[in-house]
Amino acid sequence: MHHRSPLILASLLALLGLACGNRALDDDAGEEASTAATTDATTGTPEPTTISGPTTWSPSDTEDTSASGTTMAPPDDDDDGMTTETPPLFDLGVIPDMPDNPPPPEMFDCDTVVDTPVSYQMIVGAKAYHGLVITPDGMLIGSDGNSLIESDYSGSWGLFLPGIGSGQQMHFLPDGDFAYATSDSAITRVRLDATIQTIRPGVGAYAVVVGPDGMIYSNSGAWIVRIDPVTGDLENVLTGFGSTPHSIGFSPSGHRIYVGVIGAPTVYYATLDASFDPTSPAMVLSSSVGGGNAWHDAVVVDACGYLYVPNFWDRTVYRIAPDGTTLAYWSPTNQNEYPHGFMWGTGTHGWKVDALYSPQPYNGNTVGELVIGVPPRDFEGAVLNPPSE
Repeated sequence: MHHRSPLILASLLALLGLACGNRALDDDAGEEASTAATTDATTGTPEPTTISGPTTWSPSDTEDTSASGTTMAPPDDDDDGMTTETPPLFDLGVIPDMPDNPPPPEMFDCDTVVDTPVSYQMIVGAKAYHGLVITPDGMLIGSDGNSLIESDYSGSWGLFLPGIGSGQQMHFLPDGDFAYATSDSAITRVRLDATIQTIRPGVGAYAVVVGPDGMIYSNSGAWIVRIDPVTGDLENVLTGFGSTPHSIGFSPSGHRIYVGVIGAPTVYYATLDASFDPTSPAMVLSSSVGGGNAWHDAVVVDACGYLYVPNFWDRTVYRIAPDGTTLAYWSPTNQNEYPHGFMWGTGTHGWKVDALYSPQPYNGNTVGELVIGVPPRDFEGAVLNPPSE
């Protein structure tokens, strides 16, 4: 009888165990491949999830992210060197918080300005008599002839301040209240909680315009006056128009003040210094803004320096270039929709930044929207190719 060596037997057993183990591994791999093939055949490869939002966003330099977008935790002492994934920074489909970077400045090219409005429509639900403002939260405030009414762009409206009367123009102050030429001849501060306070009594103004210096500019008799909204102090600024001053505007640079009048087709201007004091007398910009006994109910200025002046007697809005070139710009088909004043839109909550919103006292104190396609004089972006003053 032959006896086999224990070493040979051990080798044979080891080879037999290795072969069985390899077969088991091959079987497992085959099952995984079969399962994956079945998944692809029945459901297909899932499409990657797209997250809407700006494409330039990326995690900050302080975040340690893997290729899959998840944060990898350091290995624990007892996990044999294996890393563990923490939950994702944000769920798929949810836009992450954006970096606090200012957007690039917008630009407007004055060479693109055309000689006709882009569009015109009525604003449902809004009311305004001779003036209006639009609040930061998107409410237009104007008078129905007796009370101040607030309305949003969609047409919802309600009572803001009852029984204050019709009043004249209004304009926001730097502190968030607005100044209003009330029917008692005062310039009145109106707060957004519907409380009021007299700034200056006895002015008798139609125009209320807050200048680049934060002061209130109004007409009072033969003068353009400047009123401190905090102290109520009043000083005479400019006179010598030959007709009664009625409406006021400023150039984009703040180096000019413009004045429309009652009784003549003339719009005037004066140059201003750094303190907004006149450095010239009132000078004629254009004498073609209406005919004969004209009545200029607003002067607003766009980012390119063009003036928009509605004249009551021919129900026409005139556009005046900084060099005085004058164009009959627009007239409403319905003469009752004549715009008795203008206010720029805010660019939020539906109110267009390149539109003028107008009170219409001869049309039931309604409001019109005249889109001119040019932003306002205080546009914060870059303005290309503006006409020279």
